[in-house]
Amino acid sequence: MTKRTQGLPRNPRDFYPTPPEAVEPLLRHLLPEPQYDEPMAGAGHLINALPGKCWRASDIEPQTPGIIKRDVMTLTDCVGDVFISNPPYPLPGKKGEPTLGIIEHLSDIAPTWLLMPWDMGANKYFSRVAWRCTDVQVIGRVSFMMNGKKGYENYAWFRFDGRDYAKYTQFHSQ
Repeated sequence: MTKRTQGLPRNPRDFYPTPPEAVEPLLRHLLPEPQYDEPMAGAGHLINALPGKCWRASDIEPQTPGIIKRDVMTLTDCVGDVFISNPPYPLPGKKGEPTLGIIEHLSDIAPTWLLMPWDMGANKYFSRVAWRCTDVQVIGRVSFMMNGKKGYENYAWFRFDGRDYAKYTQFHSQ
């Protein structure tokens, strides 16, 4: 959920399927047939929209058969070259959690692409992970309700890598 929808009911665990149109801008940053690990796979919408091979699809509460039940924070390796996922939104009043913890955990293991609100990078708490952010691919507004109507927030793919200090972040427009 976002700041413009505060007060409205949230889906349990902030489960909002990744819209297929959000994936297209990410593709220019991936190998033609990416080998990846999707640690917050939900119902597999992101996997269905991505080319290549998803070597492990897991979620704390899988929404479809074929996705392994596993908490992202228990992962110790990346099965593939990169993590690609759509994480839960920061909880109100939690200073970026659980999202920041997920960013730190995954990007310590492997490069990590996460779909998040563009405003995430403008929050004070983002400074905790900013040094890990190597790239931001802006995508604009998309429909997370799968109703064809674009949402109220702009989104972006953020790439994090905690294994190497990012001297600067590259910003990519559509």
